[in-house]
Amino acid sequence: MSERPKLTGLLGRIDAFIEREVAPLKAEHPEFFDHRREFARSDLERGGAPIREWEEVLVEMMRRADAAGLYRFALPAELGGSGGTNLEMAVIREHLANKPIGLHFDLQSESACVGNFPVVLVLHALGSAEQRELIEPLIRHELACGLPTDAPGFDVRYHHWTFNMPTDHSEVELRDARVPDAAIIGEERRVRPSADRLR
Repeated sequence: MSERPKLTGLLGRIDAFIEREVAPLKAEHPEFFDHRREFARSDLERGGAPIREWEEVLVEMMRRADAAGLYRFALPAELGGSGGTNLEMAVIREHLANKPIGLHFDLQSESACVGNFPVVLVLHALGSAEQRELIEPLIRHELACGLPTDAPGFDVRYHHWTFNMPTDHSEVELRDARVPDAAIIGEERRVRPSADRLR
């Protein structure tokens, strides 16, 4: 975007988007939002992990937000964003959180119509060329980023529940797990990146 919109105008755009795109999508799936939501969203046979259908609804909401030019607000321009600041994101997230809990801002899965992308920003600033190729698929939720899940010593013990519903936050156990060189972000044994890499 050539010019960052005024924050108040952006909040108005977000509200209009929620009314136009998110509310109808939510209405199509009442079982995920009414008294059935705990078990409608949860795959109890997989330790309470979110079910595929629920995650598909979340991804569709985020896809619509991306098409509306809202989802990538906090990302730099070269990733299709507006370079939104931490202060602006704090105002936006408070605005979303002050609405009734809903599809526009699902706290259990940390998904929102204005995305929060810490892993994307780390890969953009410090990742190798190969790792940066993961950025767009991550934004589009075509893949999730982490250690190889089939690696020896890696075990997902269970999924945490918050607000009495499942989340995508897992308890992970690592026992003598090996990390391949390709999975290391930045320089090995370097704790703090140089300032110019983060600009």
